[in-house]
Amino acid sequence: MRNMENLNRLSTFLLGQQPWTKEFLKKAYFRDFIRTREEIKEHPGYMHHTELANLRLSFDIFSDAVVNLFDSIDTFKSEENTEGFWFPVNRARIAQLELTIRRGMFSATTSAMALVDMSRNAIKKIPIDDYQEKIKEVFLDNPEHHFVQELRNYICHNEMVRANWQVSYPSGGGKTIRFIVYSRDLLAWKNWNALSRKFISDSESIDIEKVFTSYREQVARFQKWFQQKIELAGKAPLKEYREFERFLNGIDAQCCWNLILSQAIPQKIDPYKYLHQYLNKNELVEISLLPKQSKVQVDRIIKLVDEYNACDDELRYKIYTLFGVIVKA
Repeated sequence: MRNMENLNRLSTFLLGQQPWTKEFLKKAYFRDFIRTREEIKEHPGYMHHTELANLRLSFDIFSDAVVNLFDSIDTFKSEENTEGFWFPVNRARIAQLELTIRRGMFSATTSAMALVDMSRNAIKKIPIDDYQEKIKEVFLDNPEHHFVQELRNYICHNEMVRANWQVSYPSGGGKTIRFIVYSRDLLAWKNWNALSRKFISDSESIDIEKVFTSYREQVARFQKWFQQKIELAGKAPLKEYREFERFLNGIDAQCCWNLILSQAIPQKIDPYKYLHQYLNKNELVEISLLPKQSKVQVDRIIKLVDEYNACDDELRYKIYTLFGVIVKA
């Protein structure tokens, strides 16, 4: 009965049952490119592809939040060195700088826990044999992990972390500024778990930069391991799905370029005026050193722009025409 239901369901699909070929996908694309894009998600490699994309995006957001937090702390340190920074007239600026840091704390902790949830979602869909062992090794008894996790709850459900600065003058000269959170303030909240409470109690204050520097490194190592495991778990279907997606992206690009060229060639538009929209500064310099309107120059432009290898002989000839390249018969 279930097999019959699956067959009935598949019969309503444009792509039908797998396996598919690129030629079949191309025909389906030109029949209905929206449905083709949607139905390709039925491929078994799509789940691995999506979970990896979600993990990478979530990790990038976490890393970016930590960088922003550090940047805001560095900005405060830099401005603190200016004469008269602590004068009453600068109270509004100091408050703004501290607000930016507190916002950074919120973003860093919440994005860290979002990444934890994203990893948990991925493992439910893609079993990895030694996942739990790795979690125990890296995070189970890790006080920094538990502190960051609980700090998110502290910020979201109790109060925003207070901004405290510790300025010291080492015996060797110079000045050191640290953004800290006093342990006595944190411990006034009664909902810390045992590991977090011990981590806080072990010192009079918590150096925020130090904690997040260490924690980000640990998370980066774990995510590298985890994502590699997912890649291996879905190696064959993932490879095929990516090839199919890249193939469809190539058809998209080919259609787009043919449309552009169909308008640009009759209007005799100068393509050199628009290269800066597609090439970076270094690439523009490279192109400028090649003979203008030469085959070698335009071939190099195509190579740099053609992300999906969409340029066939017919399209290349049209591009030569637009650039004014004289091709010998």
